[in-house]
Amino acid sequence: MTKINIKKDIHRINLSAYYWLLNKEEEALRYLNEVRISRFTLPIVRYCYYMNLAEYKYYDGKKEEARKILDENIKKESNKNLLEIFLDYEDNPEQKVFELEKILPKQRNRLYKMQVENALAIAYEEIGNFEKALKQAGAKVIIGDIDKEKGEMTANELDGDFYYLDVINKEQVQYVVQSICEKYGKLSILCSNTGIFPQVTIEDMTEEDWDKVQNINVKGAFLVIQATLKHMKKQNYGRIVLISSITGDITGYPGWAHYGASKAAQLGFMRTAALEYAKYGITINAIQPGNILTDGLIEAGEEYMNKMKSVIPVNVLGKPEDIGYTAVFLASREAGFITGQRIVVDGGQILPETPDFQ
Repeated sequence: MTKINIKKDIHRINLSAYYWLLNKEEEALRYLNEVRISRFTLPIVRYCYYMNLAEYKYYDGKKEEARKILDENIKKESNKNLLEIFLDYEDNPEQKVFELEKILPKQRNRLYKMQVENALAIAYEEIGNFEKALKQAGAKVIIGDIDKEKGEMTANELDGDFYYLDVINKEQVQYVVQSICEKYGKLSILCSNTGIFPQVTIEDMTEEDWDKVQNINVKGAFLVIQATLKHMKKQNYGRIVLISSITGDITGYPGWAHYGASKAAQLGFMRTAALEYAKYGITINAIQPGNILTDGLIEAGEEYMNKMKSVIPVNVLGKPEDIGYTAVFLASREAGFITGQRIVVDGGQILPETPDFQ
């Protein structure tokens, strides 16, 4: 008779589920394959084993096999289990969200609660609620900024964390990224948003003016992304969103030659980085904002803001949230087939052929 170690089998199943949540499929399958199922296996062990096996088949695209495993090995109950919900409501994401929200409070096992939470995050993505998807998936917002006061204030508003960060200090960048990974276990999303845009004409521009903008906007983005990619590569997963601009790549503006050059450079870097890291499950994309109502735009004065508003077809200035919604989408699992691309968010500003289109 085969000797059965119940504690070891439960431990293996839990380890398998844990590694699956970390996107480490080989380890997850290895631990699950070490479980020995026989007629002497306890019902709870049998249930967990076949549920995990069916789930792995489902996410591997083998949905018929997953359904067969459930039908042959899992007793039907009044409340649908996690995988039944995904199989039964594959074409009805709203009902899928409803069913998952219904079973989530009933989960007592920590690992299986995490699985339901993860499934619910995916379902939220399917119905387009990306903010809720990130929150449900347990995303923790971490602010890295050279402005300690504003950075901490923003982090508190988002129930997040703050790290003092000078993006052109390589050692500090590496330390902060390493610290985040050690504290939270992983770093899945990076939004690189550091940039300055002092206005000075080419004639009056000094070498120091040029170097300062390139260092912060280009070198800073490079150092932060480079440090982050090292950890994302180990995870075999990552989403990087780079905040560029319409200026430089699409448009120009007097006084921003150095700024435009830096933003165009970011896009060139982004495309090559996307190619190099696509095989590791990492996507790298950019957002090109138009005129967004940030502190920098407000400081430019009401006259400038009214001038910019007049050339935007939707006749309003953009809000920071407009960029945030786009970033949340690109950071989601649902955007996994998009990499090396740029999305313009400008209210249609670059569309008119003539300035008097209205």
